[in-house]
Amino acid sequence: MKPKWRWLTATSALASMLTAAACGSGGTAPSASGGAGTDGAADEKVSIKVFTEFVGAHPFSPYWDKRLQEFRDAHPNIDVQVEEIAGAGNMNMDGKLKVLISSGELPDVFYTNDKDMIRIAKEANLLHDMKPLLDADAEFKNALDPADLADWNDGADHVYGISSHKDFYGYFYNKEMFEKAAIAPAKTWDEFFTNLEKLKAIGVAPLALETKTAFISSNVLLGLLGTQSDAGNRLALTPSPESYETPEFVRAAADLQTMFRQYTTKDAIGGDYSVAQNNFFNEKAAIFSTGTWDITLINSAAPEGFSAKVGVAAFPNNGIFSFPAYAWFTGSKDEAKVKASYEFIKHFNNTEDQGVRLEMLDFMPADKNIDVTKLDVDPLLQTYMDMADDVQYRMMSPWRVYQSSVSAIIAQELAALGSGAITPEEFAKRLTQAANK
Repeated sequence: MKPKWRWLTATSALASMLTAAACGSGGTAPSASGGAGTDGAADEKVSIKVFTEFVGAHPFSPYWDKRLQEFRDAHPNIDVQVEEIAGAGNMNMDGKLKVLISSGELPDVFYTNDKDMIRIAKEANLLHDMKPLLDADAEFKNALDPADLADWNDGADHVYGISSHKDFYGYFYNKEMFEKAAIAPAKTWDEFFTNLEKLKAIGVAPLALETKTAFISSNVLLGLLGTQSDAGNRLALTPSPESYETPEFVRAAADLQTMFRQYTTKDAIGGDYSVAQNNFFNEKAAIFSTGTWDITLINSAAPEGFSAKVGVAAFPNNGIFSFPAYAWFTGSKDEAKVKASYEFIKHFNNTEDQGVRLEMLDFMPADKNIDVTKLDVDPLLQTYMDMADDVQYRMMSPWRVYQSSVSAIIAQELAALGSGAITPEEFAKRLTQAANK
């Protein structure tokens, strides 16, 4: 059965504006012989610099290598100079981008999840608006979700960033451990904490957490915040909130502190993403909250037979992280580089690429016209797809909520919270102070 594609967004009104604008544009797809979005004259070679972290041992590197070579084959007049920035979770690349923003210069092509960093880049006039190119490219524009464009670009007037897949996830769990503990994915948070006790009783760490990368623990924090009340959910959907010192956030921080003190592995405080991941893969922990991109590693990097033990679930009260994934941007300053950069971004976001990413990376496509029944969809991803219509609470990425100043300190503050060095109230206060610097 073909899954339903009613994605949850917080920008339906903006999406309607963008759709209306698209209908009135009268744009047509550019031809191969010229016009917006083409390589330019056949005898002119354009060089663009592209940043990526999908290199070396990164699980996305086979996808990147495949699509990069296909682009080079199709666009011989565009010389792609790739700057490889190794690291997990965009942290190293985002760090370098922030330095470049402060110097007033960005690469021709890059991607990021950090919306606050993009706000700063826009205010510094360092990003090129791709809306005219996209308006003249109907085929590509129709492969994108207007709501996602509106979300990343704060409305329909500009297109600085292009995103073409959805991040949609709750948590992975070990089905054998759940069966041994005689539990099922919890419907309420009281039941969730009861499950943690029962998992602990069978001699396993209930949760895979970490602080150094801060992503896994931040997922759990926002899951706690975004699903226990409407007020908490509003905060979990607020980019760059002025204050974290609310009763809902303090309660979520207190619950997370309890998880660190009683229900996780001994190496969680100070550990990074790979530590939490390995603890789940090697069956030292029962629950691991991360995105669908880890399905590929569950199938390829985890011990043999492990994938059959993995299930997926929403957070209690039907809470799911659901938001447009990382977006692509261009910092090009001259027309030839802008067009070449647009072609590169298009290649890595069009309908074909969305299908490749679905099969190779387990990313949910934005193009609702893709017939996923004709593609090789992993059963875990299919389960998430089938959840799309039943979500009560939606959360967005921690990196969309945290200000850059908060992202810079969140690892050390989570470690302090988890160790008991600070109280939940102090944790909230420190994040608020960082947010208002």
